[in-house]
Amino acid sequence: LDVNSLLSYSVYDDHSVWVLRDGRAFAIGNGTNGKICGKFPQSLLKKQTEISITDSNGKQCIFLSAVCGTWYTLYLLQTQDGPDHLKLAYSCYNKEIDTPVFINTGDLNPVALYGGSLTSAAIDQEGTVILITESIIKSPKSKPPTVILPGNERAVSVGCLEQSFFILSESGAVYKCTPSPKNDTAPELK
Repeated sequence: LDVNSLLSYSVYDDHSVWVLRDGRAFAIGNGTNGKICGKFPQSLLKKQTEISITDSNGKQCIFLSAVCGTWYTLYLLQTQDGPDHLKLAYSCYNKEIDTPVFINTGDLNPVALYGGSLTSAAIDQEGTVILITESIIKSPKSKPPTVILPGNERAVSVGCLEQSFFILSESGAVYKCTPSPKNDTAPELK
């Protein structure tokens, strides 16, 4: 890889995805059952292979970032319509659903991705955290749980564990939250 051309790079377990400054993305490794991208070769990729994701209008998306987990890949994308509202696309190991699914972020504008083995998160431009678990696949039109830190604090980083998330604020405070398995209530901060 030419590190000077990289915008984002993520590797976890047996697959990796990288994004170039020109908005293209590539992958190598185990792509079975959609964990890299459902519309992608569902096999072991022994050489770098370009990824393509189109929006609901059939237009090619521009890749900005990617994060890999054991069974998923989360993408931060820009549509060809412009940079006004960035999109999150989630692909996971799932034989029943064609992935990636575009996550309903409502009015939030995600700008940074974080990931762990089974869960991932995004931070929007205002410092709100968007929590992403595999349950998003069961109801992709629903909004995932979000966390707004108290006292007008902004999130600057997220640690993603299997069942919970640790959120670092710009003042250095650390918060822990555990979303409901059904994603139907706002997670409580501790």
